[in-house]
Amino acid sequence: MAGVRPSSVTSVLASITTFCVMALLASNAAAQTATGGLRGFVKDETGAVLVGVTVEASSPVRIGGAAVDVTDAQGLYRFENLPPGDYTLVFSLSGFSTIRREGIRVEVGRTIQLDAAMKIGAVEQSITVTGESPVVDALHAGVRATSTRSGCKVFRRRVSLTSMWLPTRRP
Repeated sequence: MAGVRPSSVTSVLASITTFCVMALLASNAAAQTATGGLRGFVKDETGAVLVGVTVEASSPVRIGGAAVDVTDAQGLYRFENLPPGDYTLVFSLSGFSTIRREGIRVEVGRTIQLDAAMKIGAVEQSITVTGESPVVDALHAGVRATSTRSGCKVFRRRVSLTSMWLPTRRP
């Protein structure tokens, strides 16, 4: 290192060190997240897992409406990347009472475990009627008569017959 001055080596090493520190800080900042999550297991009163439960997570801070998930074969539901805020969870499955949990706080970088136990509910019946009701024209309501040519002849005959039997009045 005959022609290299010690101050230039020190300057290059300082630049390399600064670059490495900045790259490390940038990678840490990128790894941080601004969202949180919710997860949990849904079971019945006996402790058996429930498959196919619809779980809705709604919040005023969530853009695009409620997030919806369905429990898997282990009874697990999962919501990831939720913006921080207060959420309401609704658990529903046919034949079971619906569960509503309000005021669940989702925080940045945390996934909250929230299990639910559903009770067997009353059997609900739903009747769907399909078909159209007849249209009633209330504006032009009235009596209409439809006559055909043969009907007119009959009418004329009746008139002529009845006019023969009616007494006429002469002044």
